[in-house]
Amino acid sequence: MNIKEKITNSQMLLVGLGEELDLYRKIRKSPEYHAACEKVENTAIHSYLLAYFLENRLKENQEIYQNLVKILKHKNYFIVSLCQDGSIWDSELDLNRVVTPCGDLRRMQCEDGKHTELYPVKEIYPDLLVEMEALVKGEIPESELHLPVCPQCGKPLAFNHVETENYVEDGYLSQWSLYKKWLQGTLNRELCVLELGVGMAYPTVIRWPFEKTTYINNKAYMYRVHHSLYQITEEIAGKAEGICQNPADFLKELSKQY
Repeated sequence: MNIKEKITNSQMLLVGLGEELDLYRKIRKSPEYHAACEKVENTAIHSYLLAYFLENRLKENQEIYQNLVKILKHKNYFIVSLCQDGSIWDSELDLNRVVTPCGDLRRMQCEDGKHTELYPVKEIYPDLLVEMEALVKGEIPESELHLPVCPQCGKPLAFNHVETENYVEDGYLSQWSLYKKWLQGTLNRELCVLELGVGMAYPTVIRWPFEKTTYINNKAYMYRVHHSLYQITEEIAGKAEGICQNPADFLKELSKQY
């Protein structure tokens, strides 16, 4: 039975999106981002520069989610994503079936984590893109930036994602509860598991739990897609396949069958 048939015949579909699909990580490694960071003294500005470059390249990820929409159409699915680029929230997927436990750069929090309120970037710092572009072009010095501060205590704000020292996890917990409830309903159901580009950055979020889910469900079958970490553990050897491929290319090829 091929992958499309497995998906078609499954009652439920569990999807994990990992680091290989994360535009955030690509930006962090890009020459233009590093060149911009070298020109500023205040390292707190680095994350704002990253947000700026990310916003300018978000269209690069559109095809990934368009292909995913085709594949998941009319299916009972849930998506767990490690991606911190926020692209998924602009997609046509059912966002009630998505959880992003690592956070992203769409919202900000107090840097010390004592205040748990979260603030949309576009509201708390509407001039981010304009100011960062001016900074990158050398049109203004970093001293003239209007970096946002916590409305409650006046301390600097930080982006609400896992790489922030005092990460406020409240932003995803309600969706995580929905995911756990959905996951309970997969037991003894025909379950297809798609693990796409998940490495070892946060194995306790997707990689290991997906293996466990596949192991305990007698009707589950998993596809692990990764350019190098596609190996399957011995415990689920008969219930899973490892596919050595770039996950974006995998989705593109699979979507052509729909």
